[in-house]
Amino acid sequence: FSEATDNSRHLYFVEVASALRDINLTTEYISTVVTNGQAGLNKLQTVTMDLTGYTIFFVDDNGQNNTTRAILSYSVRHEGFKRVYPYIFDRTGYSCAQHPDGSLFYNTYWNAAVMKARAKFNETTQNWESKQLFNLVANTNAHTYIFMHPEGKYAYITGAAYTSVYK
Repeated sequence: FSEATDNSRHLYFVEVASALRDINLTTEYISTVVTNGQAGLNKLQTVTMDLTGYTIFFVDDNGQNNTTRAILSYSVRHEGFKRVYPYIFDRTGYSCAQHPDGSLFYNTYWNAAVMKARAKFNETTQNWESKQLFNLVANTNAHTYIFMHPEGKYAYITGAAYTSVYK
């Protein structure tokens, strides 16, 4: 399970392959915010709150080795985080993390690629494109999870049978 908090006494977490939940820490009430099947979501994996507390990003294991389905989607506070919008179309992934400078990073299952989201705007297609930074493994697939150091000095990447730290 993955969680994100904000300053409004709410804890948001993904019940893997099921739903995004909200625990109101004041009322001690749990509600469902987003579920699988909503906006084409296949198998929710993790959640990350942006630095402002306004946007929640969540990652979907869309089960695809192509870029036709959203891997990364988002919801915004003024809509109660109830509407889902696609953010990045890519292959299956498991996590994302925001750097203190605002950059968003995510991973893919194939070769455990680490990607920088919306790194370049393609004038021809009028779409944002991500940039692959590196692969953690070669010629194999891996479930990996990214956690950003609060000051952005390091990214902690963990997966089956290994943990790495990258500057």
